[in-house]
Amino acid sequence: MVALLYYSRTKNQHLPFKTIISLVSTQLQAQEYYVQKGLGWTLRESYNVYPDLTYKFVSDNFHKVSPVAFTAAIEKMSEKEKTILKQKRKAHRAKNK
Repeated sequence: MVALLYYSRTKNQHLPFKTIISLVSTQLQAQEYYVQKGLGWTLRESYNVYPDLTYKFVSDNFHKVSPVAFTAAIEKMSEKEKTILKQKRKAHRAKNK
């Protein structure tokens, strides 16, 4: 999945966001560490190409994204976006304790 977007800065055409997210969504519950790491990297690179759509996906699914994937996914987001998403995760964890 990561390779689909890895060189996003040098390409003129990209896979549609819908295609990328359909691949990501099928693996959200995977238990393997490197699958989760790859999901995070894919979301991070997707943010380079589709920032608004990727932010919305992470924001809507913050509770489904593993900590490993979440950390990688928000790397390139603005500090404001990161803060909002981290606060949402923290509030969700506190509510579900």
